[in-house]
Amino acid sequence: MAASPKGRGVALLVLFLFVMGPYTTFAPPAPVVHLDAEQAVVSVGENTPVTVDIRTNQASLTSFELDVPTNSGAITSLDMSIQSETMENSQTLLWEGDAAWNHVDAVKNNTFSQSGILTGDGSAPGYDFNNGAQGWTFSNSYSGRVTSPSCGYNGSSGGSIRTYAGSTHATSPATNLAGRTNIPFHAWVHEGRSGCGETPDSGENLQFKYKTAGGQWTTFHTFQGGGSQTSNFHYSTILPAAALHTASQFRIQQTSGSGTCCDYWFVDDVKVVIPPLTSWTSPTFGYNSSNSFSLAMGPYAPMHINADLPMGSSLTWTLIDATTGDNLSGFENIEGTLVHLDAVDWETYGALRLRLIFEGLDASSMPSVESITAGGLLKDTFSTDPMNRGWTMNNSTYLAGSITSIANGTVHSPWFTSNSPLAGYQVAATMQEYDAYVRHDEADVWVAVTLPYSGQLEANEHAFQLMFMHNSTQPALLDEIQVTLSTGGRVHSPSLDLNGDGLLEWGDPDVRIGSWGFQDHFSTGEKTHRASFGFSGLAEASTWIPASNLKHFGVSVSSENGNMT
Repeated sequence: MAASPKGRGVALLVLFLFVMGPYTTFAPPAPVVHLDAEQAVVSVGENTPVTVDIRTNQASLTSFELDVPTNSGAITSLDMSIQSETMENSQTLLWEGDAAWNHVDAVKNNTFSQSGILTGDGSAPGYDFNNGAQGWTFSNSYSGRVTSPSCGYNGSSGGSIRTYAGSTHATSPATNLAGRTNIPFHAWVHEGRSGCGETPDSGENLQFKYKTAGGQWTTFHTFQGGGSQTSNFHYSTILPAAALHTASQFRIQQTSGSGTCCDYWFVDDVKVVIPPLTSWTSPTFGYNSSNSFSLAMGPYAPMHINADLPMGSSLTWTLIDATTGDNLSGFENIEGTLVHLDAVDWETYGALRLRLIFEGLDASSMPSVESITAGGLLKDTFSTDPMNRGWTMNNSTYLAGSITSIANGTVHSPWFTSNSPLAGYQVAATMQEYDAYVRHDEADVWVAVTLPYSGQLEANEHAFQLMFMHNSTQPALLDEIQVTLSTGGRVHSPSLDLNGDGLLEWGDPDVRIGSWGFQDHFSTGEKTHRASFGFSGLAEASTWIPASNLKHFGVSVSSENGNMT
């Protein structure tokens, strides 16, 4: 605006009502600020941006005055544009290393940390012998895995362990059952007979044995030959404590026989039932002052689990109200590595715990957790294929927990964004022979950056993407990346009152409209909407969305009774 040193000062009353964005919270309205007409004014011309810093519960840090000319006639129009900046309000959380997993406030159940990695002992295996001997060994040719006759295994197809002819035994692989209690043992047993081998005589018995920690084999059940026949029998017992140690093994032994014509026993579906729950429950976290780990007060950002999931394993999580000890409805037994803290009613839950449940086929295929992050912090050590998380590669390969590139190869990250406003971001990486680049929009040119790097987003920018470009004749290596999103809040329902007369010359607050650029309200003005689906199975909820330039839109749904498909 044109300035005149002889103009008259008009005091402006500027009132901004602030609320936090989707990760942040409603805050009290900013105080009414009367700008002093006697202040010295730095004159600027038309179309010159002026930053005015007015924060909640604070006086204006940079007051301004509109100087209206008096020697050029009446003013017929006055245009002013207002753009909201992001008010940063974030606090990160990182659980990593033995100190985090063994924290005094954490609860471990058959889990342990080793070299900074959290994992579990695993489920003792079951053996159906449908695909080979599955690690069992045999003392001689009188015992082995067979697929015929069909009467000799449990089910319509598959295989089993057969013993016959004479003294022989089959021995299981070793498994770690140390510290376990009340572990069930199951097996299917079928005694031979005419048309299905030949019936064992008296003394040609079948024995089940376990090996003690000292290496001695102890019989815990005997099936007698020569009596009433054992037919398709499902045997079950609880293993004694002496059978449970770091190298537990089991043996199927036939005591004697009359030669290769005779004395058949068949054993199938040997199972040492899944041991007690393998879980880890985190220390308390949230904004309550008594928590072991703190997050900023306001809606939570998602939590990320950096984990390695071998084939056949699973990792499920549950959120717990740390005050009552109850599970949060809709946040129970969810499989995956993204914890939807952003969908939690933060005003109700200021203290939380995270419970992880580890499941695997055996001790060597259990999930392992390298780190857990929250509050806008993301850490990726590429424990699993990054392409499953949106990374793309050109002349590059994912190999053994790293990304490698040759011949000017490139690696593109997914777009990092947030459903709350981003004030900025920080990027760090462990890499060799790469140059790093960043852009804030698909139409932008890539900008070279030096890591670690701190970036700022303009008011209308909501995301960024990274690129790593091979820069030498040597193979490049990307081992780890860490990104911190500095989330915050934006102005909600702004207004301008000239001269403090209570009449709004600009702006008309509407509680139904969310913070600028981030629609976070339903049409009722509320941030949540409760509905019953009834017999029809349908329910509706209305919300305001931008008419154009809609980049991202999503809602989260949870069930109050925990049942939802």
